[in-house]
This record gives sequence, C-alpha cells and structure tokens, in this order.
Amino acid sequence: MHALVQALADVCAEAEGEPRRPVPRLASDLHLPEQLQVVGLDLLDVAERLTAEQREAADAAIARARERLF
Repeated sequence: MHALVQALADVCAEAEGEPRRPVPRLASDLHLPEQLQVVGLDLLDVAERLTAEQREAADAAIARARERLF
C-alpha cells in the first residue's frame, strides 16, 4: 500500500507543480490507511487540474494495488 500512497503523492505533486517527495515510512504500517486518506484528499483538491496522463497514472497505481491486495 505504501507504493500506492507514493504513486498518488507523485501525481499530486506533479499536478501542483511541486517536486516529488518521498512519503515517509512510519514505524507501523497501520498508519498507511491514514496516509492514503490524506493523499486521496489532496488528489481530490487537484482533480480538475489533472492531465489525462496523470489520471492514467493514478488509475494504474490503484489497479496495481488492487491486484496485490485482493
């Protein structure tokens, strides 16, 4: 799930014109759902600015995570 959070954070950063930054690995993976929620909300904030390529990158990251998790 960390790879998903990082991929979505990268898409957000690109859409905002900001540099990509590594999403920190916290002491427990139990915090990953919270990190995903924060990044997901950030992604919603920039949704109107996403290019087709950025949308495809987000969709691909979600699909990869879904395949691995389920």
